[in-house]
Amino acid sequence: MSEGIDFDEEWVAEMERIYRTASMAERRRRIRNALALDPGEHVLSIGTGPGFESRGLAEDVGETGRVHGIDTAEPMLTVARERCAGQPQATFEQGDAADLPLEDGAFDVATAVQVYEYVPDLDAAFGELYRALRPGGRAVVFDSDWSTMTFHAADEARSERIISAFDTHCPHPRLARTLKPRLERANFEVTEQDVYVHFETELNEDAVAAAMIPPIREFVTEQGGIDEAEAEAWVKDLHERAEEGEFFFNFNQYLFVAEKPAEGA
Repeated sequence: MSEGIDFDEEWVAEMERIYRTASMAERRRRIRNALALDPGEHVLSIGTGPGFESRGLAEDVGETGRVHGIDTAEPMLTVARERCAGQPQATFEQGDAADLPLEDGAFDVATAVQVYEYVPDLDAAFGELYRALRPGGRAVVFDSDWSTMTFHAADEARSERIISAFDTHCPHPRLARTLKPRLERANFEVTEQDVYVHFETELNEDAVAAAMIPPIREFVTEQGGIDEAEAEAWVKDLHERAEEGEFFFNFNQYLFVAEKPAEGA
């Protein structure tokens, strides 16, 4: 059985490649728009990753604000600190989403972007999110439904086996389907919801599909029970689709804005 992804230096490098794509930059823009930050606000970034998001949030809150990034993986935090080195309002700390090392009500705003699908204890994690926000605070929670990830392949059965094997990289590969009721059970009010679609019909080396193929191949051969020959044949198949003008990639992720009730509400 898969143990999931180990977010080591090699995986951080893969993540950086993915996060540099235009589609991910647009995703960050959409999230910042949904947050609608004001200068001076205190923002918690749960699962801050390599710091792309934190850098943008720090720009939005300015020098009078604060962005505090939490991540379980020290290699991620190292890169995030480097990326935000010129922004003293951005700080980082190792910690778990299900056990945040923070005082109650310390933040006006929180983000958790593609984080909770990797957290085994969701009840604890949503309880910690609620605790960390001040009354009236808000959060953007953004997660995936990995069943929507589709590559067109000549051998569809093989492609489906590989994508299914990749599902085991996180404990909640379909989390987006139940995010709204889970947040509501944690006493949040869901005020906005949206879908973000990664959709490509060309295999562009600077886009998400091309960036995703190597880590998928690596994971399914190391932990997903797929042999090297089958994985290589899958990659070759995708490149042949691209050469013949038949490439297709789709992946859906979902955004929810959740608000903690104000005192007395």
